[in-house]
Amino acid sequence: MKPKGNIYHFKHSLPRGEVTIWLDKKQKKKYLFLHWLGANMASVSMASLVFFYGTPLFWETKPEVVAQSAQLVETPVEIAEEKPQGNELSITIPSLNASARVVANVDPFNEDEYLPALKLGVAHAKGTALPGEGRRIYLFAHSTNSPLNFTQFNAIFYRLRELKSGDVVTIRVNSRDYTYVVREKVLVSADDVSWIAPTEGEQLVLQTCDPPGTTHKRLLVIAEPV
Repeated sequence: MKPKGNIYHFKHSLPRGEVTIWLDKKQKKKYLFLHWLGANMASVSMASLVFFYGTPLFWETKPEVVAQSAQLVETPVEIAEEKPQGNELSITIPSLNASARVVANVDPFNEDEYLPALKLGVAHAKGTALPGEGRRIYLFAHSTNSPLNFTQFNAIFYRLRELKSGDVVTIRVNSRDYTYVVREKVLVSADDVSWIAPTEGEQLVLQTCDPPGTTHKRLLVIAEPV
């Protein structure tokens, strides 16, 4: 920006002084515009940081808010539609006052398949066992594509972090109930798919995203049959 040149030289200038720079109308408008642009870019950058990273920090540092917000989703989910063909599944977690339909045989690697299923309830991973078959059962409700809609996609399982060892989970297949007891909770990376692999003994794995409303990590609740 004009005028150009040395305003101060540490060897030849006085120890202190005052410099006045006069700008014509065009230069003044340009200066004001650049000043406005810089201030707004800083504001947008700060807002973006809060939007994308504020949600994980909020849920990590405010566990009491999770419990309060959970009041909104404690009512058991009822799906008013025709009964699915084949096995009819549902899950109940008494300690969380949570109950939901389970959509069977959903591909956890196909968004076109699991996103619609998660809007109905909880998804059962395709290729994993059903209760009573003696192998690993994998249920998930983990999808979210924005911190703004975690209550839409993750409302059923986002309180899983509150489960404790000894809590009971019941899976109903048709008219028969299968009861499982929570043994541990594991936090894994989002790309860890080892827990979907089959096991020799029967085991129930419940998966959700952690912190709630994000896709950064996976919280797994491991339960064993009674």
